[in-house]
Amino acid sequence: MKITAKVVAISVVALGVFVYKLDVLPSFNNVVSSSASTPGQSPEDEAQQAKMEPFIQCINGVDSIWGERYQIYRGMYADFVRGGPTPNLRARFYLTMHGDRYQGAKTCIAGLEKGIKATPADPELDKAGEAYLQTLRELLPLITELDTYYDQQSYRDDNKARGKALDEQIGSLFERLFSASSQMHKIISGRNLDMQRKMLAAMEKENGKDIWWQTENVMLQARVAVDAIEALSTSGKMSAESVQVVETAYTKAYEEAKAYGEANRPAAGTAKTAADPFWFDIASTADSLALSIKTLRRDQGDGKKNVSRDLDDITRSFNRLVERYNERNQMRQRYIASTGR
Repeated sequence: MKITAKVVAISVVALGVFVYKLDVLPSFNNVVSSSASTPGQSPEDEAQQAKMEPFIQCINGVDSIWGERYQIYRGMYADFVRGGPTPNLRARFYLTMHGDRYQGAKTCIAGLEKGIKATPADPELDKAGEAYLQTLRELLPLITELDTYYDQQSYRDDNKARGKALDEQIGSLFERLFSASSQMHKIISGRNLDMQRKMLAAMEKENGKDIWWQTENVMLQARVAVDAIEALSTSGKMSAESVQVVETAYTKAYEEAKAYGEANRPAAGTAKTAADPFWFDIASTADSLALSIKTLRRDQGDGKKNVSRDLDDITRSFNRLVERYNERNQMRQRYIASTGR
């Protein structure tokens, strides 16, 4: 059984949490000023954002790790049943938090239990969340046993019997989990893009196209670009010309942010805090995504060479951008909370 679990990160608007392309999402918690509110965000959007957050945390915090680990496990298991190097079969599905190897999954479960019940009701998202929740509840104890089984090399005591039984059980569960996750991601990505566009308009109205606006615009256009390339790939309509359209739109956003940042660098010796704009902390990863898209366009022009590799590079570049953005954004939020600004 082959399960595809490529991830694209998610971030959600507050402003700011992005999602992966497995798919992962961003968490939106950026602010335009030193206040803790997002300008122009309606109470309805705030409630929707709060509801989505636990879904996003599950996609980013569980699937982004388990998707890769499961692919590694499948290759190792194939060697295992053929009599290969069994001591290397340690996929380690750990989601360690606070010393608990599986706290990440437990946190996801607790968050989804609340998120599904939270208002506003969202039948489409709640249904996908419930499917994900029930599957994860079934999968977690089996994963815990699986890790222990191979960590302790228990297959040497039962001639691999329990390992084979566990493999049969987890295969269909992972398929269900990734299917539910994909549905959640699709729904949340759509909601996120709508909120991002609203907030960008509000940011521009309040402060113009400042460095915060430029940063969020790059993240929005990155998401749009990756989704567009995925759609081209799925539809079979990918060509140098169609990728060029995507490249032009994203590169424009990136170059405008780069130019604004260079023209408005803080004066030398200016004291810096975690609450300051972090465009320069993500600029290099934004540039890497631009290069990945450009490479795909060039290879399309050269006779559709290296398509699979190029798409993987775009996914990795986007995920690195999202991870860096989310990391800096979370540092900013913690700093603001600690100072009461």
